[in-house]
Amino acid sequence: MSDADRVNIAFVEEVTFGTSPSATMDRLRFTSESLNMETDTVQSAEISNDRQVKGVIRTNIRGAGDINFELSYDVIDAFLQAALFSSAWSSQVDVLAESTSVSGQVFTAAAGTPFSVFSAGQWISISAFTTETANNGVFKIESIGGSGANMTVSGGTTVTQSAESADFQMGAQVVNGTTLNSYSIEREYTDLSNEFEVFRGMSVDQLALNIATNALITGVVSIVGKDSISATSSPGSGYTAAPTNDVMNTIDHIDKIVEGDGSNAAAAATAITMQIANNLRGRMLVGNLGAASIGQGKFAPTGTLQKYFASKTLMDKYLNQTETALAIILQVGTTEAYVFEFPAIKFVSGQRVAGGENTDIIADMNWVAYKHATEAITMRVVKFADVTP
Repeated sequence: MSDADRVNIAFVEEVTFGTSPSATMDRLRFTSESLNMETDTVQSAEISNDRQVKGVIRTNIRGAGDINFELSYDVIDAFLQAALFSSAWSSQVDVLAESTSVSGQVFTAAAGTPFSVFSAGQWISISAFTTETANNGVFKIESIGGSGANMTVSGGTTVTQSAESADFQMGAQVVNGTTLNSYSIEREYTDLSNEFEVFRGMSVDQLALNIATNALITGVVSIVGKDSISATSSPGSGYTAAPTNDVMNTIDHIDKIVEGDGSNAAAAATAITMQIANNLRGRMLVGNLGAASIGQGKFAPTGTLQKYFASKTLMDKYLNQTETALAIILQVGTTEAYVFEFPAIKFVSGQRVAGGENTDIIADMNWVAYKHATEAITMRVVKFADVTP
């Protein structure tokens, strides 16, 4: 007999679809999982005078299932990259601007062009301002001016101040693309002797995050792939331990929710969800058991936003089908942070009803993300290894 509390999950990216490489596997933190091999069968239709079925024949197999998790920094970075079909995370870029002034939403260097290494559309973490600490935090770069002498930001309100030394960090990011990654995922039953199951050719079909009041930030990765096999040893060459960062909750780790241009950065949200769908399909061949490859469909992020109803502003964006944007910034103390951004969304449903006595009116909205006209992306995820607001 085996206990669920004695199971380990590990994964490794494949070089060849459906083939487990002999490489170091990454341990994965999870709360539950439902990985399994699904089998299609048909019964023989041959007529027999004893009324019995002549046989049950296997016609197809596939690996599939969910991995549920509590969000902490670094724990699902590989699957975020895979869900967005991105080839790799970019590198974080750090700049120390020794003399920077702020006017409106514009940061201007007293000398040189320190912001030339940054790009419009990226997110930055600003820290070390001591006179006006409101100028510290996570912002989006709207434009770079003066060949890098100044930059204009959104995603929060800044305060005018004279020149002062500050640190600027452009986070590492992934954006939606077309690079399909496949993984071998290992389930180890550690309380049994040499019992493993290996799922091969597994790709991320869907990924969801759930942010609600009085809760941990949770999510699920939905995976489809080729097959699974039993094994008496790991296919990998060893393991990398899972990150040990604290689990994020919806009290301490919600920095801000930015809707539109950032003027609504302190949106009084009661819940927000996001779901990524890749619409994957297994490609089948005659004479081949299991998928020969995985086909990719449309990248389709959707989600919900619930907030206390206080004005018609947000509801009018639904009623008038006005394009807006949405970003969720999560932060752990003075260190790690994530930005989940959808530069172009529309609210496709919304209501603000009186549900009953002794209740609040909640603006209950559903949104769909799509390709931004100038940024040419639908979604980006940014991470910061060290943030000091």
